[in-house]
Amino acid sequence: MATTSIWEARRRHAEDNYRPARRRAPRACDHCHDRKVRCDGSINGFPCTNCRLDESTCSVRPGLGKKIGGKQLFKARPRERIACASVGEAQAFDRLSSQKSSINSAFTNAPLPFSSYTFLKAPGLKQLGPVELSFLESQGCLQMPARHVTDSFVRNYFLYVHPCLPVIDEAAFWRQYQCSSTSQDERISLLVFQSMLFAASSFIPIDVAKQCGYDSLISARDELYRKSKLLYRSGVECDPLAIARSALLLTYYTSDTEIIANSRWLRIAIKNARSEGADRYYAPQVRGSRKQSDLKRVWWCCLIRDRIISLGMHRPIQITPSEFDVHQQGLTVEDLKDEVFYSEVYRPETKSALCQVLSSLCHFAVTVTKLLTIMYPAERGASMKAEGHDRVLAKLEEAKSSLLQWELDWMTPMNDKDCYLHSSLVLNTNLVALYYQSARIALCNHKCLMISDTNYPEAADQEQLGFCRTELVRAISSTAERVKQLLTNGVADKLPISAVAYTMLPQILLSVKTQLSRVPEDKQSHEVTLVFFMEVNRHYSFRYYTKRVLAVTSAALQLCQQSAMSNTDTDSSTMLSSDGFFDLFELRLAEYTRLLRYIDECFFMQDNPDEDKPLPITGIGASGDDMLPLPSLAEPDDSPEASTPAWMEAMEMSFFGSGTLDALPSSTPEGLVVLPFESPDSSQPERGGPGHDKSETSPEVLECLQLLGE
Repeated sequence: MATTSIWEARRRHAEDNYRPARRRAPRACDHCHDRKVRCDGSINGFPCTNCRLDESTCSVRPGLGKKIGGKQLFKARPRERIACASVGEAQAFDRLSSQKSSINSAFTNAPLPFSSYTFLKAPGLKQLGPVELSFLESQGCLQMPARHVTDSFVRNYFLYVHPCLPVIDEAAFWRQYQCSSTSQDERISLLVFQSMLFAASSFIPIDVAKQCGYDSLISARDELYRKSKLLYRSGVECDPLAIARSALLLTYYTSDTEIIANSRWLRIAIKNARSEGADRYYAPQVRGSRKQSDLKRVWWCCLIRDRIISLGMHRPIQITPSEFDVHQQGLTVEDLKDEVFYSEVYRPETKSALCQVLSSLCHFAVTVTKLLTIMYPAERGASMKAEGHDRVLAKLEEAKSSLLQWELDWMTPMNDKDCYLHSSLVLNTNLVALYYQSARIALCNHKCLMISDTNYPEAADQEQLGFCRTELVRAISSTAERVKQLLTNGVADKLPISAVAYTMLPQILLSVKTQLSRVPEDKQSHEVTLVFFMEVNRHYSFRYYTKRVLAVTSAALQLCQQSAMSNTDTDSSTMLSSDGFFDLFELRLAEYTRLLRYIDECFFMQDNPDEDKPLPITGIGASGDDMLPLPSLAEPDDSPEASTPAWMEAMEMSFFGSGTLDALPSSTPEGLVVLPFESPDSSQPERGGPGHDKSETSPEVLECLQLLGE
């Protein structure tokens, strides 16, 4: 009892006289020490904030800070030490150990000031006022994830983003990223690095996203995109080439409310790249202090993204043949030779094979240029008006020949590649193949549109429709085969957002064929194939916004349903003969082309253009053509009673007639195959329980593979 009373008296005395000591930095750099000001280097990392803002050398005297460690950081306070000597000594130690573990975990995952990463720079930061700096800090724009989290982002960036869009030199990046001290000129732009984190956010493990405080990959994408956009607007980067790199990576963003954000970012990238002479990288007199390799890689990345966005979103190209000689040599293995041997994520043989895939993509961007200028001219409908029906058809034949030649030169060798080297080879070769099959489908559809515009199709036109029918069947079948390969090799969850547009149209056309097919065996075969599209859509829904695509798909199928219902009351003599286009989709040519025009308009149009709030370019001067819309703060209404969006009402009026969609039966008719995109926040329980990996192939797909004998 006496011993207990003594310890109790000591504990009360310690608590009554305990005063928390004022925290101070355990060490200061020489610059802050001489000025006798507080230094935050030991807390936030060196260089400290004072030295960074003063642009002075931040050095620490040797021998200081040797005793700083975990024991000192978690040193027990007096009252805690006394409590440990009480009867419950063991419990007190356990409690302190638990607290230390949780604090360690919090410190491990806590974001860090970007100044703690010596490889980053933000040259425009010193030009900002206190209000702007405080705002950026409050929005988390000047903070970076913990190093182990950043490592995961960077690794996935070079695994899945960089191979087909090498905006930076990977070898140079790793030297800067892993070096503890680099010169100011060699550091990586904060804006570019933040954009890299955004681009990689679709491919990181969900556990990494949750460590950063995000509940899903979509929320991670949104937040990192918002930070990148704020950094761009604030003007922390004044180098046009760095702005171009960042804008190119931000072209991977699009949402249900910002459907043309990718094209706007591309315009910003092209303008900034041109200001540095990147479009004339092959001319020595315009390079200045820039390396030709840097200018070339940025410009070809602009060209690649321009063609992919145009082909997938049915929009005019922004880099026309008159503005750049597309016959200049694209990126080759020689241009990327340093990356082959100094990549931290690929072996040299794998990296070399990926460079060949990139080279084929550059050639594809050149090959598809003529086709895109015909299909999507800057002034809609200008091609037909200026050159006439026959001349445009002849140009389409030339474009078709160019595509076939590209297939022979590049597609066949890629199919023979040693894809077993790495799953990324399977991913990227099949992705390029999806682009090619989409070009084949687009070419045939444009021919159908042109023929449908003539009042009296000639015999030659009927023959062209027969060729289109055969070509479309093969292209859609090849697309389905590529999707199946992506799923069976487990890389469908690594597809970029551009793939959403490239698989949507084949799925719609295959669904129409399934819906209207009169042969049970064909219907069953198509339904099995459609399961693969459903599965890849499920992967999309965990990473990208897909509500708009779902709405377009559902409305397009309803349009075909309406046409099929009207066809039952129409004399079959008004349709094409059995050897014409009728055999493919069970639709009259006019109905099929109306479906194509509907899909074109849904991709091409802009939501509420009058409500856009402009954001000027800060890199090289703003103009009226370079504006970005502010993201909508209001969440879309998911309730069943939500009103029809304005864009859908306009499309309904134009293609369906007022009230037509509402008048259609709500129940799915027999044979109608509608494959929805599953929502990641669905109220239904997840397959396989909470620990199930959503990227795994579903049992339905495995069953379909068994049906196909694979």
